[in-house]
Amino acid sequence: SKNYNWGDFIASPKERFWKKVQFRYSANYKNDIRVPDTVLFKKLMKYGIISNTLSDATREMGDAYYDSPATWGDYMRNGFRHSLPFKMPFKSGFLNFNFSIPVRQVIYNESYTKSWDPELSAVQTDTLDGISFYQDASLNLTTSTRIYGFFNMPRNAFIKAVKHDITPSLAATYRPDYGEQRFGFWDTYWRYSQDSNGLTSDSTEIQYAKYEGVFGKPMRGKSQTLRLNINNFVEAKFINRDSTATSPYQKVKLIDQFNVSGAYNFAVDTLNVSRINTRLRSSLFKSKLTINYNMTHDPYISDSSNVRLNQFERNVNGRLARLTNSQLTLRTRISEKGLTEIKTRRLSSMDAIEQDLYDDILFDYIDFTSPWSLTFNYNFRLNRAYRQNRNNGEIVDSFELTSAVSVNYSLKLTPKWILNGSTGWDFKNDELSYTTLNINRDMDCWKLSIQWVPIGPRRMYNFNFSVK
Repeated sequence: SKNYNWGDFIASPKERFWKKVQFRYSANYKNDIRVPDTVLFKKLMKYGIISNTLSDATREMGDAYYDSPATWGDYMRNGFRHSLPFKMPFKSGFLNFNFSIPVRQVIYNESYTKSWDPELSAVQTDTLDGISFYQDASLNLTTSTRIYGFFNMPRNAFIKAVKHDITPSLAATYRPDYGEQRFGFWDTYWRYSQDSNGLTSDSTEIQYAKYEGVFGKPMRGKSQTLRLNINNFVEAKFINRDSTATSPYQKVKLIDQFNVSGAYNFAVDTLNVSRINTRLRSSLFKSKLTINYNMTHDPYISDSSNVRLNQFERNVNGRLARLTNSQLTLRTRISEKGLTEIKTRRLSSMDAIEQDLYDDILFDYIDFTSPWSLTFNYNFRLNRAYRQNRNNGEIVDSFELTSAVSVNYSLKLTPKWILNGSTGWDFKNDELSYTTLNINRDMDCWKLSIQWVPIGPRRMYNFNFSVK
């Protein structure tokens, strides 16, 4: 990929708006081979890549045993994708604008046609060899600004001031429906039932993509979306109690991010309003504890099958929206670097005798210089949905709660050997969660890795020796 500015190609002594136009060209070729192990080993033995361990009777079968009805090409999928997104940022007063047109094209070496076979009651897919491609683009316009608020505290307060930073943004997007017949990327077939007299019933028109591969398939569905996003940042200024500090005040981030977002799609007839997402992130105690909290609210009601209906919660249940899920994550990390900093701060407040005693008690017996880390995570999740009551079979609006704690560890035994892994406890199922132990060895141009999962339904071990 490569980034360009339009001004790099056309020189002008004056400031022109078109000099701000930026575009980036990127290209990607991908080849994917997925072969069943039985077919792979047979072919490798046939060509002498691996030793033949078959019995004499099997060897006499010759090509009848080795050859699969499918060739290597049947297991191979490849494609080429390149994109050329344009964007032009500009400013007007207190508003920042960004206009962009992302354009991409995907090229495959085959396409597909599908039809319905009533006798087999199955879809018949025909593969057509030859170069095929599709492209798509959209129009995007984003505007944003920043609003600051400062709150000064009383003169004798420990907190001197609080700063509130609000960044609202409004994004408009237009994308045509590439599933329409005029684009030629999608087609349809009829699925139906046929009786013994040749009469058809239950006819249904099914739409399918003519081009599909390693880079997916063409987009479909028209979009005329207006998205609102409001981000908040809160910071406070405290009196610095550290007498050795160069500044009498210190700034502390209270809320790193408090984000609320939602969208409205003008191109659809029903369910125009999207779900409302709320995200909160904060780092406390000098970033030693990280808190992440996410919530999703739905402004529409749903039926007993959890399908959204085109009726607002405000009109039916008298509330603005319905909580559908939320997640709380707490994370903290300790390492040899953090303990070394604690040691340095404590030693700086001791005399020589106390320093020698402190070293003899703790740090002479434990080597804190080898790189190591422990990361503790606590996860709490709530999902709200209609579920069947196990006792009476009724469909009820219920909450499903899950919580778990996990530990990720890493230890650099030597400059070449690294030990890491993870474990945890699932409080809902009252059992150990997914547990792994990994050993890695750096061998300059090569690398060795061993993975072991000692417990659970996915017990396994894996040995890998590969080029770096």
